[in-house]
Amino acid sequence: MKLYLLVSVYQNGKQIVKSSATSIEPPGLLSDLLKITLSINDIPNVNISVDFQRDKSNEWHIVSKGINEDLEILDFLKAIHIRFTWNDENDDINDSQTKNPKNALDILMSNATGIHLPSAQGLNTRNNLLYNHIIEILRTRKLGWFGGVHTTSGTKFVSRLSNLIWYIDPHRSKFTSRSCHLPKFVDDLPEYKAKSSYNQYYINSHHKKTEIQAQTLQRHVEAMENSLVQPWASDKKWEQFISEVIQLCEVSRKFIEYLDDVNKRMRIIHNSSVPIRNGIDHIKVLDIDKTLTTNENYNEIIKLMHEKKEFEPTCIDDLIPCNVIQPAGYY
Repeated sequence: MKLYLLVSVYQNGKQIVKSSATSIEPPGLLSDLLKITLSINDIPNVNISVDFQRDKSNEWHIVSKGINEDLEILDFLKAIHIRFTWNDENDDINDSQTKNPKNALDILMSNATGIHLPSAQGLNTRNNLLYNHIIEILRTRKLGWFGGVHTTSGTKFVSRLSNLIWYIDPHRSKFTSRSCHLPKFVDDLPEYKAKSSYNQYYINSHHKKTEIQAQTLQRHVEAMENSLVQPWASDKKWEQFISEVIQLCEVSRKFIEYLDDVNKRMRIIHNSSVPIRNGIDHIKVLDIDKTLTTNENYNEIIKLMHEKKEFEPTCIDDLIPCNVIQPAGYY
């Protein structure tokens, strides 16, 4: 059974194929779909991530095996839009992984003088996807660490940055509404460029949503700031990116101040013995002129009330019309 799909391709953060209608007949792999879309015979020797959207859904789902997955998965999961993403601007970054094997001395020299980034994580979670996308942003900007620092301070930096953005992710609209605008590198993340988000579970699930907490956000910001005082962060080549990360921390602290102010005002209200709304300033009074005539709709009820003694319970169910729309006529 032939598959009819929309295919988008992103290379180095740029969309080179935009929702191209493509057909392919299984069996085969997702790599075959990419070859047909790009009209090529050989797949780029890079790490290519694959995700897809199902019919009538804006949520993106990650394909764990990437381009090595069978085409049948698209039919089984009712996929309609496939997205391939990779970055090949890494000639001078992590080049030791793409060249022929070297001897121990060459490897030591490469680690000491070459620019390196932390290893990408598996694409089995959306959190890992964000982590990998941050690494791609750094690679695109030709940033990295020397002398093995990428395995220690570098990994901590990317992890802390990923955790901070992940916590903010479901609440980005709240930040914007409070004029807490996120820096450029955040807007450049692929999911945000695609008008999507990373924490799809929070947005689409039916569990009780936990509101953003000032204390939790504060912990993420403090952890991020601990990385910003590391010696490597003062290197000139990091200046622009670090300034954007500082901006992210600043807008986060601004939002923390807003949350603290809201919580403070709510505590004052809850602890106050004076009602927040009083019976003078917060009521509406409607004057209705007295009339000697009564709407005939009320005749049966008036007759029933005259026949009853004061405070005698009375059931008026039999007087209420069966049509649920008609009771409004009594008012």
